[in-house]
Amino acid sequence: MSFGRILIAVDASDVASRALDVGMELARLSSAKIALVHAVDGASSDASDDPVFISETAADEERAGRALLDRLAARVGAGTETFLVRGAAPAAIVATADRWKAETIVMGTHGRGGLSRVVFGSVAEGAVRGAHCPVLVVPARS
Repeated sequence: MSFGRILIAVDASDVASRALDVGMELARLSSAKIALVHAVDGASSDASDDPVFISETAADEERAGRALLDRLAARVGAGTETFLVRGAAPAAIVATADRWKAETIVMGTHGRGGLSRVVFGSVAEGAVRGAHCPVLVVPARS
């Protein structure tokens, strides 16, 4: 099994930061290339029927996502590829992994269970179900 191309899914959470650390260590051990992906799903944009509000919110989400990716790419190092994608996170992460030809996806999970998982869903579970490569899921707690 090869780990030559590792796609790390990131957001602004602590568990995503842990996943980034794990992905960076895996890349170091296997001399792999790293790419980062951040999905902007636009769900908060659906709160208004006003197209101006929606476009401003989407632009704000994209600016914040780009800033996050730039900050984390600097942490990884020069040459890190980044992808800011729009859509539901599980499908967007899997599509990016396919397009970039990732050999592994690394991502965090908040470890929700029960009703919380039903209400909020699980990005990690959706990615695991849809991915065509191994997915390393980093838990919130060690």
